[in-house]
Amino acid sequence: MFKKKTFDHFHGKFLQAIQQDPELMDELLWDVTRNFQENWDLEELDFAAMYDRSLESRISRRLWKGADYYPKEALSAFIRKDKEIVRVMFRDLFDEKRDVIGRVSRFDFHCKQLLDSHRKDLPDLLDHYHGDERMPGLYLSLRYPDLYVYPELERFRNCMIKLDARNVSTVIPVDTYFKMMRAIDKFLSADTHLMDAYQRRLEQFVHYEGKTLLPALDFIRWMERQSSQ
Repeated sequence: MFKKKTFDHFHGKFLQAIQQDPELMDELLWDVTRNFQENWDLEELDFAAMYDRSLESRISRRLWKGADYYPKEALSAFIRKDKEIVRVMFRDLFDEKRDVIGRVSRFDFHCKQLLDSHRKDLPDLLDHYHGDERMPGLYLSLRYPDLYVYPELERFRNCMIKLDARNVSTVIPVDTYFKMMRAIDKFLSADTHLMDAYQRRLEQFVHYEGKTLLPALDFIRWMERQSSQ
């Protein structure tokens, strides 16, 4: 756990930063979450169309499309080949009765199996891009935005060092990341001034209106630019 005194120091500075520059808030993830919540239906017959609609944004596609990175395209290809298998994969990933590390690992494993099974049919698909925590973590954060947030593990690790956390691991387990981000969000959410600043900013665009951990993500991103106390 990080030192609360150190956290409080940076928390105060973060409040000032958000009040002075509300655009520090990541509008993209508020938009993507809203869109996903409005469109996702695991039981929909046309699973491919539903998946395509759910993972979309009016702002940017950078979370699932970039240079040599196209996980949405890969999973869409798998859905066209074996939609019921992918449906089961998502059902398992979103099963909160199961350990999150196991769920993320199994999702990666099944993606690898699908890629191997259909490599001849999909010669241009070099990878499935679900082999780390980013895409499974994104799916989890969009499905349960009050429990999960988009994984940025190295940024989180650097933040923990600046917050004087003890024994910071070289590799951060994704379940530790989610747990600690919930703790950070709990402290931030108790700050009525900070929440008021968020609300004023959110009123300026269409967004997901439920509970999210996105302020905690904004915080660790902001911390990356701060010097240690």
